Amino acid sequence: MIDFSLTESQLELRRVAREFARKEIRPIAPELDRNPDPAQSFARDLYPKANALGFNTALVQEAYGGAGLGDLDVAIILEELAWGDVGVALTYVGHWLALAPLIRGGSDDQRRRWLPQIAASPDRSFLAAICATEHGRAGDLTPRDYLGGGERRGGIEPQDFFTNYTLPRAEQREMTTKAIRDGDEYVINGTKRFITNGPVAGMYLCIATVDPSLPDALATRAFLVPAGAPGLSVGTLENKMGHRLSITSEIIFEDVRVPAEDELPGGAAALRFGLECSNTMVGALSVGVARAAYEEAMAYAKVRYKGGNRVIFHQAVGMMLADMAIAIKTARLLVYQSAWHNDNHADVPNPVAAMAKVYCSDVAVKVTHQALQVFGGYGYMRDLPLEKWSRDARVTPIYDFTNEMLRANFILPMLAFAPEV
Repeated sequence: MIDFSLTESQLELRRVAREFARKEIRPIAPELDRNPDPAQSFARDLYPKANALGFNTALVQEAYGGAGLGDLDVAIILEELAWGDVGVALTYVGHWLALAPLIRGGSDDQRRRWLPQIAASPDRSFLAAICATEHGRAGDLTPRDYLGGGERRGGIEPQDFFTNYTLPRAEQREMTTKAIRDGDEYVINGTKRFITNGPVAGMYLCIATVDPSLPDALATRAFLVPAGAPGLSVGTLENKMGHRLSITSEIIFEDVRVPAEDELPGGAAALRFGLECSNTMVGALSVGVARAAYEEAMAYAKVRYKGGNRVIFHQAVGMMLADMAIAIKTARLLVYQSAWHNDNHADVPNPVAAMAKVYCSDVAVKVTHQALQVFGGYGYMRDLPLEKWSRDARVTPIYDFTNEMLRANFILPMLAFAPEV
């Protein structure tokens, strides 16, 4: 029997998270968002308060000081936090993306040594970060080099369109961060970019190749690295268009030594747990920001008088609001299904996690823009929250794998061999 109702404990989680978002996040988000310094727009003082409620230990097993909650519980929390501010929610998505492979794929010894640190943090500020994204090998210029006056042709010739082909994923070697074995240790060198929680993390999950001569699919491994490890440093602090209450930076590894016992077992396969968790959580985050924009648009449409009536009674606006609500409710159901799978069938690859991320992030972009449209010219003004939500939503189809990559490399291959949709 299918039951779509939340449990009493889940309703209480939602109430606590909603109240926190209303009282603690919403009042400070606009001012922090407008701060031009990304180091100052980060909601640094907010996280000890949130973590006191257990938001950073929710998925950690009770044996290691956590609450032992499931992905559905955390998805409920994240929707509410994103309603308050999507950057705050992203901080926790990045945290769980780093920790889920350890929680679900790490050894008992690794969990015992690493997870208790989270709850034991004296100032309740502990956050984790995954170091995965790189500029990569393709092309010699980073986007900043390109904009700085680099070669805009990119080194290609007209005939390349007839002779060029894309390497199969099984042959690609794009990972530039290397972890080379040296006795009982690995030595890590490389630069990671766009790392959520980079400057403030207490631990890092670093993704690196252990053999550059092999394709990434065969040589990628994950390593647990403590903050303050010799050779680990913070590089460029990113000045983002949205999500400004989160903090994002480069993380640089220069001869960072990691004990071999801190390599996660299972190679790249262990990262599946992180991706399926984060895809689901980005879906929840997207629902939250879409819901915030919808609620504001609905409230405004009921009081704004234009064209001989309140605008909610103009059919074009009314149908837009109805479609926004339909999309949000559909997106939430997909998130809940994905979270339910993670909680009940973690040993089986999640067939809807990528779908949840793709659909919900597309919904977030569409709904925030529709809400801005309902407000007309006022929606474009910075003293109202619509333009902020539009900026915040725009990156959701980009991070945590772009929606195009997820459609082509995850959703389509799975559907091609699925017995049913």
